[in-house]
Amino acid sequence: MTKVMRRIWLTAVVLLALACPTLQNPLRAAEESARKPSRPHIVLIGISHYADEHIKSRPHAEDDVKALYDLFTSKDYLGADPKNVRLLLGKEDGKRNSKAATRENILDAVKWLASDAKRDDLVLFAFIGQGCSLGERGERTCYFASDSTLKGREKNAVAAADLAPEFDKLKTRHLAVFLDLNFKGFDAGKDASIPEASLGEVPYKEFLGDDKTEDHNPLPGRVIFMATNGLNTSPDLKEHGLFTTAVLAGLEGEADKDGYEPDGVVTVDELTTYLNKQIPELKRKHAKNDTERRRDHFIFGGQSSHFVLTTNPKTITKARQRLDKFTKMVKADGLGKETAEEGHRLLERMPPLQALRDLRKEYQKLVDGDLTLDQFKDARTKVLESMRLPQRLARSYADKVLEAVQYVEEEYVKEVNKGELVAWGVRGLYRSLRTDEKVPEDISDRLEKVKTMSDAELGTLLNDVRQRLGKREDLDKHKDIDITLQRMLSHLDPYTTYVDPETVERFKVEYKGEFTGIGVQIRKDNATDMLQVVTPIKNSPSYKVPLLAGDLITTVTREVDSEGNPLDQPEVLYTKDMTLTEAVKKILGKPKTKVKLTIQREGVDKPFQVEITRARIELESVFGVKRNKDDSWDYWLDKPNKIAYVRLSNFARNTTKDLTEVVVDLRQQGMQGRAGRSR
Repeated sequence: MTKVMRRIWLTAVVLLALACPTLQNPLRAAEESARKPSRPHIVLIGISHYADEHIKSRPHAEDDVKALYDLFTSKDYLGADPKNVRLLLGKEDGKRNSKAATRENILDAVKWLASDAKRDDLVLFAFIGQGCSLGERGERTCYFASDSTLKGREKNAVAAADLAPEFDKLKTRHLAVFLDLNFKGFDAGKDASIPEASLGEVPYKEFLGDDKTEDHNPLPGRVIFMATNGLNTSPDLKEHGLFTTAVLAGLEGEADKDGYEPDGVVTVDELTTYLNKQIPELKRKHAKNDTERRRDHFIFGGQSSHFVLTTNPKTITKARQRLDKFTKMVKADGLGKETAEEGHRLLERMPPLQALRDLRKEYQKLVDGDLTLDQFKDARTKVLESMRLPQRLARSYADKVLEAVQYVEEEYVKEVNKGELVAWGVRGLYRSLRTDEKVPEDISDRLEKVKTMSDAELGTLLNDVRQRLGKREDLDKHKDIDITLQRMLSHLDPYTTYVDPETVERFKVEYKGEFTGIGVQIRKDNATDMLQVVTPIKNSPSYKVPLLAGDLITTVTREVDSEGNPLDQPEVLYTKDMTLTEAVKKILGKPKTKVKLTIQREGVDKPFQVEITRARIELESVFGVKRNKDDSWDYWLDKPNKIAYVRLSNFARNTTKDLTEVVVDLRQQGMQGRAGRSR
């Protein structure tokens, strides 16, 4: 269907504080998420060697899935019933009751998942092996089974189209997929006609399901852990593939780190955080070259799924002992039903919100004998009060969302219903929450009637929604408005979107061609995970120090915050543990404020510190072939033949003026030809 391209930019206000009236929904959600799945259903497929010599071997594939089998069936970690596990290998393993990884067996296992797994069952699927493209243009993909052949793959491989219908039928809300595949895992020999697989923006979407709406969104509660993008292989280590090595360690308990202490379970988001840090670390240590280090892993849906994958045997015993003591205390002290349920939910699993973590600590102190019952009740009341949202902030949220809804109704190219827009936004807001909260029943009933509501009724609904969710860090700093509008507009068409204030500021920097900072382009160094200087910007503070291309920034020390306010204690940040986005935020700041960088430079024995004063930096957007000695650009690609090369990095406010000046000057020097490109 043809859509008219239109981008609507709506700028939200920054709210100073946001909040939540009751703990009922977050805690109920925590209980639901923490509940151990009733019957884990697991399919593990690994093929190390193929009968067809044209399909490349994967030496560790079968050892990898065997290790996953042992972990998932162990009572220490998941305790899955072997009857509910399908282990398919290239070479059968009688000890683990495996079957051959033939096309027929793979499809039977997937159909079993679709028919037998229930809504609350945990479903785990892993495939480690090789794949290939299908079709004349590589628009489809397939997975090689143990009985597949390269030439006959259209008939004897497992096509993505074979898997998609079964995963569409899957009822569970808890699906985790682990994939280490290479769709170029073959040697075509003389047949060079096999096209490269076209994976699209989301590889392996056959596992994500289809919500059957107009937008065909993935089904909720699904996450895919990918070793690579599917067009190369992840490195192998001594016993397992690098990807599986990290996954195993995380599931065994190393990922159990969310919050102020391990809580005894490993969740999807904890594993996501762990893999994002551990896989690059393993690559820096074991990868043979930069090419292998740059082969990124991918995780789809990991930060929006929070269900439990395994238990952590190192800490689960202590957590269960506390729960047992609390159960006895409930009976002995006559704690009310609400407090009893609340305590069990919080003690079972680390909650995602800081206020709930504070409340969890109070329950732990009560159980450990560090608080009397009266002291606990006072502390609990204070925490609950801290989560209540002032009415004016809930009203402000409702007003801004309604303002955006009104704008869309007036300006959108098609007729829209304001109530329907509000419903999309509210449901999207709830789906985004880390607490996995469901829309409350009374709110859900009202959402069914939004199409006929007046503006006043819609405002009251939005006010009640925001009041119910309360003061919480996942919705502060205007994130509640950002999320609501993003989710609301995503239902209209692929081109209408909401641009949040931070993104607007980035657009302004690109357009103006200037920003405030120290004037240096940086990246993450693959070998050390520290910040590395790509190049200082001409005439910037970094250029004058000077920082040099290749310098490693090991530490960032700040004595003032990003707004220029003095800090009580200097903030010392080690770049090895920072993301690039975090590093940029810490280095940028107000003009005339200072930041200290510790530099490690090749050829210099010891690291040294430089202090740089931030200033307004004007960005270049017109580049030449190479720098002259005075750092001006040399635009001559072939000076004897008067051929020049002018490169535009982006289109900023000064680009037209600068480009015109360069072209005029080159023409005056007798330019005969010119080449240009954008990147």
